[in-house]
Amino acid sequence: LATSPKWSNWLWIALLAVLILGAYNLALDNKFVDWDDPTYVTENPYLNPANAENLNKLLGSVVSLNYHPLTMATLWWNAANSGIENARSYIAFNIFFHVINTALVFFFALVLSKRNTLIALVTALGFGLHPMHVESVAWVSERKDVLYVFFFLLACLAYLKPLEKGKFGLWWGLALIAFLLSCLSKAMAV
Repeated sequence: LATSPKWSNWLWIALLAVLILGAYNLALDNKFVDWDDPTYVTENPYLNPANAENLNKLLGSVVSLNYHPLTMATLWWNAANSGIENARSYIAFNIFFHVINTALVFFFALVLSKRNTLIALVTALGFGLHPMHVESVAWVSERKDVLYVFFFLLACLAYLKPLEKGKFGLWWGLALIAFLLSCLSKAMAV
């Protein structure tokens, strides 16, 4: 397990995904909550109706004293595709990104541990199932957390890639782009 073949990493990722989906499955029945969800979704005039004109306005707007246009664009996408009456699709989006983030943590830990699969698996399992992430996954307004972490982890992986391969320009450029997208998702990325 310490140094499993590369193909087996995808089996570990699948196991992690099943565990996370099992842990967060009940969150799909959650409703919008009165703390921030009205500002971000249910009473946001740019999401009702979710049309192109409102998207353009939304991308330049400060919402709840924050400017995070990428997060708001994903909430707009949810509103355009499933409305603002039910939180299920919003939470499913968050769960999906949390599963992807857990896989990225696995690969990030794998690189940092010099390909030790056990360390990567335990690290990803701790990240994926830690109760600290429940708020970020099960609460619609915390979309910004799962989104910024996604781009932040991509930036970290892209930053480490040239250290392995020796090709600095492209990978560091990708790291910078992913970091900027992370910042546009939540200021915490800084």
